[in-house]
Amino acid sequence: MEDRIGRFKVVRELGRGAQGRVYLADDPHLARRVAIKVLNLQPQHRSAHTQQLIREAQTISRFQHPNIVTVYDADEHEGMVYIVFEYVEGTTLKELIARKGKLDVAYGARLMSRLLDGIAYAHDHGIVHRDLKPANIMIDGKDVPRILDFGIAVATGSEPELSGTSGYMSPEQLNRQTLGPASDLFSLGLIFYEMLAGKPVFDKGSDVNVLYRIAFDPVEPPSARNSAVDPRIDHIVMRAIEKQPEDRYASALEMKRDLDDYLNPDESMGDRDGKSHSTVDFLIRRMSRMKDFPTFSQNISEINQKTSTSNASAVSASDLSNVILRDYSLTSKLLKLVNSAFYGQLSGKITTVTRAVVVLGFERVRMTAIGLMLFDQLQNHSHVADLKDSAVASFMAGLISGKLSEGVSGRGIEESFICGMMHNLGKHLVILYFPEEYGAIRERMAKKNLNEHAASLSVLGVAYEELAMAVLRTWNFPKIIVDSLCRLPEGRVAKPKSEGEVLKVVANCANAMCEILRTTEGPARAEAFKALAARYRDAIRHNDKQMHDLIFNGAREMMRYADALKIDVRKSDLLNRVLHETGVPAAPAAAAAAFASGLPGRAAAPAAVSGPGKAATAGAAAEEPDSVLIEGIQEISNVLLGDAQLNDVLYMILETMYRGFGFQRVVLCVMDARSGRMTARFAFGADTQQLLNQFSFKTATAGDAFNAAIETNQEIIVNDTDDPGVKPLIPEWYVRLIGAPAFVVYPIVIRGKPIGVFYADKGKKGDILPGNKTSYMKTLCNQAVLAVKQMR
Repeated sequence: MEDRIGRFKVVRELGRGAQGRVYLADDPHLARRVAIKVLNLQPQHRSAHTQQLIREAQTISRFQHPNIVTVYDADEHEGMVYIVFEYVEGTTLKELIARKGKLDVAYGARLMSRLLDGIAYAHDHGIVHRDLKPANIMIDGKDVPRILDFGIAVATGSEPELSGTSGYMSPEQLNRQTLGPASDLFSLGLIFYEMLAGKPVFDKGSDVNVLYRIAFDPVEPPSARNSAVDPRIDHIVMRAIEKQPEDRYASALEMKRDLDDYLNPDESMGDRDGKSHSTVDFLIRRMSRMKDFPTFSQNISEINQKTSTSNASAVSASDLSNVILRDYSLTSKLLKLVNSAFYGQLSGKITTVTRAVVVLGFERVRMTAIGLMLFDQLQNHSHVADLKDSAVASFMAGLISGKLSEGVSGRGIEESFICGMMHNLGKHLVILYFPEEYGAIRERMAKKNLNEHAASLSVLGVAYEELAMAVLRTWNFPKIIVDSLCRLPEGRVAKPKSEGEVLKVVANCANAMCEILRTTEGPARAEAFKALAARYRDAIRHNDKQMHDLIFNGAREMMRYADALKIDVRKSDLLNRVLHETGVPAAPAAAAAAFASGLPGRAAAPAAVSGPGKAATAGAAAEEPDSVLIEGIQEISNVLLGDAQLNDVLYMILETMYRGFGFQRVVLCVMDARSGRMTARFAFGADTQQLLNQFSFKTATAGDAFNAAIETNQEIIVNDTDDPGVKPLIPEWYVRLIGAPAFVVYPIVIRGKPIGVFYADKGKKGDILPGNKTSYMKTLCNQAVLAVKQMR
């Protein structure tokens, strides 16, 4: 046995075969165990194949996939070619089948699905394995299959010599046809068959006999050897081992999807156009089963889906406002930001989301709302150590991105803000939803001296940004924002030539600045800023001092908005670093406010702690209904004195009703004089789209609450629809469509003619408008009448 192979110290022999011997060895340079395969090459072939094998091994060494054993190195030793692999402890699939016989069908299918994922990755990089067999598949301690020995792999489309293991070679190899991915799929089909049957498909006879049978003999389905195999698995296996390559699966991903559908029959694989990475599909599907991700994801997706092709029209404003208003906490934070220095000094206080859209513009409110939703998602998981300051850093990076893009981009700072904030979304998703994998990434960084990008590729099979980009696509973000998540290449960054490149550059730069602030201090920080400024000199033209000032101004901005964002400055390591460096004592809220007020030209916001008599609660509990009503009525009055559009005022009235009274839903119906019907025109709350499509009733119909309100020009208040005295007044169409336990109807009458009605309800019985609430409701209705008179 060899004592050394190159620089590696041999520990023991692990095995041998036709291709060569495999040794366990120590790498003294990197202090790790490796597996080394010394290839048996005939002397007459060595010179012809040595450099080819080394080049191919170097190509494969760039592979980073959780189901492929990593190749570290390749070289020559005493005239012999050797390849250095990652050492994986476990058992080969060949040993597992020999020990257990037939494997459980579902277990085998899961193994094969992951193997297909790895082979798809290799095929995407132009490599065919060519020697797939159970002995070349290692099952580690966590039942993760790892593909070994790409050592004799050849580039896709090359003309191979006859090489491989006879019982797993494809017919086209025997006929010396051009190899392609279908050849590996044939071998995997035979391996899957063997898992299910407990023994190889072609297990008797000489090599020549086996090769002949592969090329010409028909094969019975695996269910003939294992009654537990159902027709769906038979179909998958038999399609994979078709004699003609064109009759097999078109790709490993296609075969994997059939397997995944078998394993998860009730789950959708999402996008099936074949373009998305199957690992990403798998990760997104796993996230979709988490407790909070589906709702969070749906809200963001809905904002983008409903509004991506709209502009600041009345309809798009209502769609955006409706989604925001479902979340009381989001509504509260958005309005606090709107009225803070975040948007500069506005004329007058804004109390409704509808008005915010009108004043600030549709896109600014939309992007801010999405940013707040992402921020909240991270803040809600602040107990996770690695996320403690991620929310603050991401929001701050968004602010800095916006500043960097000023004067450079023509698209406005809103997109720069959201691109900067979402730059690390992939990492955050992994921390939140895949803690075990994230732990493995950190472990690989420490033990194998990998950077985080390489480690994430190694563990997940995809980079953080690939996952994030796929998620943004499912959330219906425009391509220009999705593409901004791409990592920039190493070295000096060129001047951006398009709006998309500007977004990519400022997002990367802003996040790099925040990372410097988080991880360095003193001279190391100064050097890091100098290096960053040099890297981005052509693209952004900020020197290191300007970058340093920009990030500290960003920290001041964060402290200024701490109250609106509900950040406890005392618990933020990032913000306390800034306080410490500037000599301001960390912790007291007053100190943070004093530091924040140091930014020229802006007034400081309240500190992020509760003052005397103020509850530090979040969401709807922080909103006082009377305050919402009073401020809303005042704002509507101010708008009526200006040149607002009628639809905008009506939306403001509806929103004030919805939030101020805590209604489940509010609807404004408008009279259609031709048909004599009241039909829903605007709505907020639950089942909005259904209401707009179906809420309609015929007027001049005696005997129901809706027509009674119109005929008498008086409100109808129903606190309990089950009250025997009230039931006769509830129309059948209403019971079918809504059937709320308590509701009100307020008519809108001008010059004796009914032109519309306000409808609102609650989800429980009881006094729907207690105390002085009826006076507020009448005031809002009168404002609607006044608006119609002035503006229609």
